[in-house]
Formats: sequence, C-alpha cells, structure tokens
Amino acid sequence: MGYPLLASLGATVVVVAGCGDPDPDAASDGSPSPSPSPEPAITACEDVEPVSSHDGEVPVDGQLDDDPDVAQAQEDRARLRLDSDAETTRQVLDELAAEGRDGLDHPVLMEEEEQVNPSEEVRQGLERYRETELGETDAGLWIDRDAGGVLTIATTQDAAGHEEAIAELDVVAEHDEPVAVVEAEYSSEELDEAQAEVQELMQEQTGVGDDGRAEPGTITAAGLDTVLNRVSVTMVDDADGEGTAAVQLADTVDDADLLCLETFEPPEPPQPADGIRILAKAEGHGDIDGLSDDVDFAELAVLDDADAGADLWEQAIGDDLLDGGDVPIEPGLYEDLDTVDWDSETLVLWRSGESGSCPQLLADVAVTDDGRVDVVTDDHAPMGDCTADYNPYRMAAAVERDRLPDVDEMPTELEGVPDGDAVAWP
Repeated sequence: MGYPLLASLGATVVVVAGCGDPDPDAASDGSPSPSPSPEPAITACEDVEPVSSHDGEVPVDGQLDDDPDVAQAQEDRARLRLDSDAETTRQVLDELAAEGRDGLDHPVLMEEEEQVNPSEEVRQGLERYRETELGETDAGLWIDRDAGGVLTIATTQDAAGHEEAIAELDVVAEHDEPVAVVEAEYSSEELDEAQAEVQELMQEQTGVGDDGRAEPGTITAAGLDTVLNRVSVTMVDDADGEGTAAVQLADTVDDADLLCLETFEPPEPPQPADGIRILAKAEGHGDIDGLSDDVDFAELAVLDDADAGADLWEQAIGDDLLDGGDVPIEPGLYEDLDTVDWDSETLVLWRSGESGSCPQLLADVAVTDDGRVDVVTDDHAPMGDCTADYNPYRMAAAVERDRLPDVDEMPTELEGVPDGDAVAWP
C-alpha cells in the first residue's frame, strides 16, 4: 500500500540550451574573445530546489546495513521519522514480504500509516482555508515527505502570517498535527496558465516519425509539480544535442521561468528475431472462419501449406493495407504472402492486444521441450509511457518451421501468456 500524494507531480526533464552574449571586441589584444557559455533556455527540473519547510538530511538510527535494499529502506524510514535502525528495518521488510507486499518502495507497516499520513479532516480544513483566504496567492497543498509527512501550504505572500492563522484553526488544534506554510515564487493560477500554453504546443507536434521513433523536441508531458513550484515539461531529446527545441519552447511561452525541463532519449523500435518476418499488421482481431471472435488474451494460429495460407491471408489481411514502411509495428503491409518459403517457413496469425500509445509486434516464437509454444512480444514506447488500454490487433508473420510444433500437435497452450493458445488452422 503506497501513501497518497496531494501534489500534482509531473515528470522532470533536462535540456540546457540558449545563447550567450558574445563580445568579439572585448579582448585587449584585438583578437576575438571566446563567447560566454550558453545559458540554459529552461532550467532542468533536477536543478530546481523543492519548496519545503525542511532543510538537510535526516540521519538513520545507527549504521546503514550492508544490504543496499535494507540501507535504502533505512533512509526512507528515517525521512518519514520512523525507527530506522537496521534490525527494525529488516523486520519491517520481512513482515511486509510475509503479507505479500513489497516494502522496498514504501517500507511502512499498516499500523505505522497514521504516523506518516496526516488526517483527512486537517487536509480538508486546509483546502477550505486555501479557497477562502489565499485566493490568487495560493500555490498548492501537499504532504512534504522530506519534512516527515507534514501538510504544507504554499503561498506567494505572507507565509508567516498565514502559518499563524492556520495554527489557530479549530481542526488543526484539535488534531495537533504539524502544518507548514512556505513561500513560493509562482501561484497556482500562473502555473495553470503556463501549463495550458505548453499543452497547446503539444497538440501541434507531429509525434512519431516514419522510423517509429518520437520526433526530437516532441513534448510528451506537461504537469504541475507543486513541490518544485514549476510546470514540469518532458521532452524528447534534440537530435542535434543543442537544445533547439527548448529554446523554441522558451521563446513561445510567455514566461519560461515557470517551466522546468527533462529530456529523454526515445527507444529504438523493436524488430523481430531472426527466423521471423512480419508480413502485415491490421487493427482488430478480424472475422475469420474457424477462429473465435472472442480472443481471451492472445492466440497464435499456425498454418501448414500455401493453400491454407492464401485462404487465411484473404480473410485476415486482404489487399487494402497501405505500405507499412521499414518498422513493423504500425498497421500496414510489410511483405507479400508470396515471399513465404513454404519448405522452410509457415504462416502464422497472431491475435492479441496492445496499448494505444505503445504499438506491439510478435518478436519471437519457439517450441518448448513439453510441446507448448513460447511467444514473446515487444512493446514500443516512443513517448516513454504506455497507456493501460487494450486495443485488439492481428499480425501475419512468416516463421521458420522448426520454431513451431507440428500442426497435428495443436491446440496447445502458449508459454507465459495468460489465457493464450496456439491452434492449427483451418
């Protein structure tokens, strides 16, 4: 069980770019002087100091354990103001494991949750205070974990005065919970406006190129990071490495100081293993004679001869798919059926589902020692993250025959695929 975060946390990304102010006449000997180092176009999120009421690290109780997982859990528990000696921490991790929980992300027992999570009544009281007293100076509310789980309000004006007023609220005094008020540079309203500007730019971008990779400079996310008091912008790294896209973003947004940036290198599109050639991909599972319209999760239909291949191809693929290009992940035609060498290869039809933001391909097929079929798929996440939706697709591939069991040995289960079967067709 994780702890709730009241802050709206976006991704943080880094791009440094911009232009200095060269002064070629500044050198006393008459030779051009070097240009100053370029200034960052937008500050890296990792370089922005969090807005917090706490300074410094919280030491653990005793020595750090030799096991790096235990040592990290000790530091996490110290930050939460919980007992953090090595023995206690090991006991906590063992107890969480016995309950079927992985405590490495949140090494806190159920009975300790009240110590690290403020009461809902106090949170609601602070929300009302924000609405009635802060107005345009409001800059957010969150649980400051670095301060030990303290409910923290940020405001652009008179933090000390608001902290005194909040301490006198009945709901705060009744629960005797610490509440902090800190001063922030930008209001929530200013950040909302900057976020809207960035999101408008996102709608104008091309996204994924013909090579299956996210276009350099593509903005993939923009979210309010209350703890950093910035709009965090996630961007695909520039191909030229000079931060041109970051400069353009800084020039487009009214106040780029409200933004912080993180970049990432998009992954290469996947390719199938040797011995597997993707011929075509289409949306949906298709209406195919002899195959169920209801695919529980995945299904691999295996053929044995060219006549069956022609029949299945006509039903499952047809002749209206556009050229798919060089990367076999999006719907399209990649190779013709007549490229199948029926002596050494056979045709398979893979039917499954993929995330709407992460196209998938059939990456590998092999027969196991017990006669089942081991199918491996590969997802492509050009924008860094995959949505959790299920979009049915079908994919025709030429597969070397020695990777598959004989058709008279099917149906059989798919190895490692829940509710998946390999079936002979027709």
